[in-house]
Amino acid sequence: MKFNKRSLIRWKVYFDRSRMYIGYVQFFLIGIVFIQSFKNEPWGDLIFKYALISIPLLFIAFIFVSLFLGYLDSKLGFR
Repeated sequence: MKFNKRSLIRWKVYFDRSRMYIGYVQFFLIGIVFIQSFKNEPWGDLIFKYALISIPLLFIAFIFVSLFLGYLDSKLGFR
């Protein structure tokens, strides 16, 4: 079976791009699971009572913590 090298490279690029978008969806779902984990906690009532304020703030904090960890990884080379 003969493969076209350009086609294989193009398919790999398509695959890599789709993994990037799947990663964005995964990132959003991790945030939802993180927030849902507080539902049964004593102070979790405050999160869900004031959900219009607390949930966006938690997502913003989650994003900043992720950016900070990525920055540390880039500068200090954790991996």
